[in-house]
Amino acid sequence: GGMGLGLAEAAAVACATAGYVAGYAALRAGGVLPPGAAGAKRRAWAITFVNAVVCVLCSLPVTSRMLRGAWEAWRGGGRSGGGAWGGGGGGGAFWWVTVQQDEVENGFARAASTAFVGAMIADLLVGVLDYRKHLDPLTAYFHHTVYVYIHLQILRRRCAAGFQCFFIEELPTVVLAYGRLTGQRYDLLYGSSFFLLRILFQTWAMVSIVIFPNFRDALECEDFMWALLLSLSLHIHWFRGWVVSYVKYRKKLKAAAGAQPGTAGGAFKAKES
Repeated sequence: GGMGLGLAEAAAVACATAGYVAGYAALRAGGVLPPGAAGAKRRAWAITFVNAVVCVLCSLPVTSRMLRGAWEAWRGGGRSGGGAWGGGGGGGAFWWVTVQQDEVENGFARAASTAFVGAMIADLLVGVLDYRKHLDPLTAYFHHTVYVYIHLQILRRRCAAGFQCFFIEELPTVVLAYGRLTGQRYDLLYGSSFFLLRILFQTWAMVSIVIFPNFRDALECEDFMWALLLSLSLHIHWFRGWVVSYVKYRKKLKAAAGAQPGTAGGAFKAKES
């Protein structure tokens, strides 16, 4: 209870971290993960993949409620005075996350944040030991450290339920990590889901937080606006990089197909989505 991060949270984070580390070690020992130095690049995506799947599953209750609320507000044509579009009172006044104040913080949301922190710490610990060459300064060291800090603050301020919906943004990571683990490419699925969730959805969410005062009051979300702005700018930076590399990849494919008609084109087709 209270505001502070208690012993229970610290123990939960330690358990989540240990769970991820033990799971990775078991898969590595059991030969499920690609072995040796050659397999390190693919192994490096294992914890990322499992964490992303867990995050997406944890987001579903809130995301489905949000979408239902948004659909009902749209269908009901809430544009007439106040209602879903105004900042006024009433249950529909803020349909982005249709959570009532009395159910804002719950054990499930806190467990989701705790598991996320555990995965970040485990990925760095295991990475330093088993795939250090493949830990990127921006996407691993910087990203993980910042997100551990953000989620510990979210837990401390009891805002976990309000941020549960953002876990749906891990869906593109599921696609990317699965592709990297299995050595396949799902470029368009990754790019489109990334743009939809990490740029459009997050922008909508941020605008909603600014527009609807009752949500701000309920969750003190403005304190975390810096985190949302930081992550949105990172997402835009990464998406730009993805577009550039995808265009290069397409050009290479065309060149290869032109050089050897009927062979290269077919060889790449299966790997594309």
